[in-house]
Parts: sequence; C-alpha cells; structure tokens
Amino acid sequence: MGRPDLRFCVGLIAVLAIFGTGASQAATSSKFAGTCINVSLGNMSWDNIAQLQGSSNDVPATVELSKPNFPLSFYAQCTGFGFAIPLGSRIDSLTVVIRGYASVANAVFASSVSSLKPGTSFSNGGFWGSTYANHFTGPSLFNTSWTAAEINDSGFGFRFRAEYFNGPEGVPVTAVADSMEVTVEYSPGPPTISTQFGASSILVNTTTTLGITINNPNAGTALTGVAFSDTLPAGLVVATPNGLSNTCGGTATAVAGGGSLGLTGGTLAANGSCAIQITVRGTTLGEKSNTTSTVTSTEGGEGSTSNTAILAVVQQELIFEHGFEQPD
Repeated sequence: MGRPDLRFCVGLIAVLAIFGTGASQAATSSKFAGTCINVSLGNMSWDNIAQLQGSSNDVPATVELSKPNFPLSFYAQCTGFGFAIPLGSRIDSLTVVIRGYASVANAVFASSVSSLKPGTSFSNGGFWGSTYANHFTGPSLFNTSWTAAEINDSGFGFRFRAEYFNGPEGVPVTAVADSMEVTVEYSPGPPTISTQFGASSILVNTTTTLGITINNPNAGTALTGVAFSDTLPAGLVVATPNGLSNTCGGTATAVAGGGSLGLTGGTLAANGSCAIQITVRGTTLGEKSNTTSTVTSTEGGEGSTSNTAILAVVQQELIFEHGFEQPD
C-alpha cells in the first residue's frame, strides 16, 4: 500500500470530514461513541475496546502490533452516538476524532477509516505521535450524501484499524486510543415542490387548473423567502380570469393571458406545506409538459425542480345524428 500523507501528521487522531453544500444558519452537534467493538478483519484484537466509548479520560484501548506477521489491528468499530439532528436538515459535514498515540512515534497510522454506511469510501490517516493528540485527515465525502435520519440511527458509526508501517521487523509497537467523537454540522434543508394539472386531458380552448405544492421537510425550522418560477409550455396560457389562489404568503403572480407564474417571499412553517393554484387554457393541440424551476428559501437554500406534470389538449369530436322519417 502507499505511504500515508504526512501533511496532516499531528499525533494520533483520525478526523474525517464529509462536506456537502454550503449552509446558511449552520448548527453543530458533537457526540462520543456509545458502543465500540472489535471486528475481526486484521491480525490483532484491541484490548479493553470498550474504553473507546464515552469522553476522553486517558484510560485507553490498546493493541500490540509487530512486523512482518501482525502489522494490522482488528477494526475498532464505534456506534451509538445518540444524535438527534432535526429531520429534514441538510448534513454539511461530519468530523470524526479518535484520540490516542503510539508507543513509537511515526510508526503507526490509522488505516481504512470509514463510515459504516454501505458503499462509502475510506481514508488513511497520518502517523500517530507518541503522546495523546488529535490527528486530522480529509476532507472526504465518502462518495455519498447523508440524511438526518441516517445520522440519528443507532447503527450510525465509524471504524478504523491501527497499522504498523514504519519500523524494523520483530520490534513490537503499541497503539493506544481512548475515545471517538463525531461532530455533525447541519443546516435547514431546502423546500420541495410538486406540480399537477386538474385533469389529464382537456379540449382545445377550454380550461383546467394547475396546482403547485411546496413542502418544508424541516421538523424544527420555518422557511422564509420561498420562491420559484414556472414558464408554461407552448400552447398553454394563464386563463382569463386567472383563478389565482395562494396559501404560501409572499407574492404570487400569474398574469391572465400570460405564459408564466411564480412566487417570491413565501413562508412555510416547520413541517408545513402550502399551495398555489391557477386556471390555464389550452390553445393548441398536443401534450403539454410542465416543470417548475428549482424552489429556494432563505434558510434552506436551493432545492430541486418539480416533477413533470402532463396535460393532453385534444380536438373536440363532431358527432352527427342521422334521422329517418318513418313511412305512413
């Protein structure tokens, strides 16, 4: 394997940062591991592995390593952090800190530090010093995104191995670690938006409704400055009258005879939803597909576009009735 990156060698700590998009109104929460166990992938098990649980107290878990036969510890795997991140929040970063040292400086490093989420990547930390200290590696996305529900789950956690890399064969080295702490930085998630027509098909030059629903996924945060725009497809216009209704607050616009609608300055209570509805008229034949812009808010930033709603505008069929005069 390749030599670990020495730029971050400041004692023994594996710190993994998982960075997402930038966040407004960011908050942080830090928790120590509640449960730590040996996972037998390696050569030597950790003694007193439960000492990795809880806050730093200089009472460590230890493992003795030697080359060439026993250079890798078992995985030290920690879960049970007990987070309570508000549901719907956007996870902006995770930082994992393992406090410890090695009996010989610059001989051991934290190998294969990874989350327990399937499909995520791993990182190698820098070399461990000979006194308790914090060591940083990353930032890393682990090739995934995170939800508050995943972070709050009791099975959320991280694992690492101590690897004896530098040093002569036959000389044992002891790796020492006494805590694992995770800090989560999070911010309100963006609103979501959906659209739907009031009918699947209409006759040309007749009308139906077009509805927009906006949801706030955040359990503990109201959203303000909610906004979106919607350019109607060709052959579909805002009817006269426009039939505009709005429960989102702010300013909703839909000019009769025009080809668009939108909202600025809307508000959504925590876990709340609101709706905007207009009347539209089909002016040409064919299938009309409608998708809004991305929806945004001051606290949650930019969300995604809506689903695509489809309306068929069809020609009216002419029905001829034939009458026959009865003979006398």
